[in-house]
Amino acid sequence: MKRFTAHLIYPSAGFELLRSVVELDESGMITGVISLDNTSVEPAFTLFLDGIITPGIVSIREFTKKGEKTPDLTNYHYLDLSDGEVLPEVINTDLPLIIDFGTSNLSRANKIIEKFASSGFSIRQLVDACIFHPAEALGICVDVNVGNKTFLIRWQNVDVLSRKTTPLTRLEEL
Repeated sequence: MKRFTAHLIYPSAGFELLRSVVELDESGMITGVISLDNTSVEPAFTLFLDGIITPGIVSIREFTKKGEKTPDLTNYHYLDLSDGEVLPEVINTDLPLIIDFGTSNLSRANKIIEKFASSGFSIRQLVDACIFHPAEALGICVDVNVGNKTFLIRWQNVDVLSRKTTPLTRLEEL
């Protein structure tokens, strides 16, 4: 059994958890999401991580390379950064944004994520754009819920107070 907590946990689109623990079994299945506000003691063997815990990156390009059908993206603003392109000056925010790194590989994503430090995007916007919006478009569930088998990552070296990335922000597999 593994237990993780961090400054923040983003379990699904639009939600954040404070003072909570995510518990996983040996296979990676989420067996508990525990609020520390409702317990008198912290669960044993909980690893505190500096930063934010989220599900893993979701790449539409990677998903469709595996033979899956390309989703209809007409209701999204799709930004393909798989070639490491420079961020556009203006991004249409009228539609939900999808940022596609072209891979769920964190070392590749880390090379791109550092470009967002000066973009003005909040971490919440980035998490939604590279995890929850692509998952929604693909019709898959990556939410941190009991019974889901979800790949978890930590966003480290973030400015938790302002909810922004920094030039040192990195994504790390849990």
